[in-house]
Amino acid sequence: SWPPEVDIGEWKGTKNNWYNTFNTSSAVVSHLVPWPSDLSFHALKAVMTAQPNGADVKIDFYLDNVFQVTQIG
Repeated sequence: SWPPEVDIGEWKGTKNNWYNTFNTSSAVVSHLVPWPSDLSFHALKAVMTAQPNGADVKIDFYLDNVFQVTQIG
């Protein structure tokens, strides 16, 4: 079986940060956020919450404490 994966920060040769959730090799959810152009440090955060079905988690992604997107995996 495919192991699930969550990417809180992934850069693929662009100035965008990718938030990714891979449930299977073909069930993928991605959300791109422009990375700040300054040279300062920035904070990435993921808050995971178990879902009532006992199998999934809800993941809220943040950049510099500003909510960006929710994904379920």
